[in-house]
Amino acid sequence: MSINRFPYQDDILRQLSGGSASVTEIATAIAGEGRHSAEGHDSDELHRSVAENVDHLVHLGLVEYSGSGADRAAALTTAGSEAVSSLP
Repeated sequence: MSINRFPYQDDILRQLSGGSASVTEIATAIAGEGRHSAEGHDSDELHRSVAENVDHLVHLGLVEYSGSGADRAAALTTAGSEAVSSLP
């Protein structure tokens, strides 16, 4: 059995369907919905995990960054928008 290394992908895609957001905003929304797993509520670990998940989605071409700095904004690409529409 493998552990899902990117557990927040669906949450991130859904969050970004409403527009661009920073990793901090996404992590705060996930914590507020109680969707964090082993990471503590509003913890640095949750923030790092969400950042890793967003980077993975960028690598897959579903999300792109705009701006610069540690809290740059992430937004869906066309492929990401299509992926959101297929989520359960």
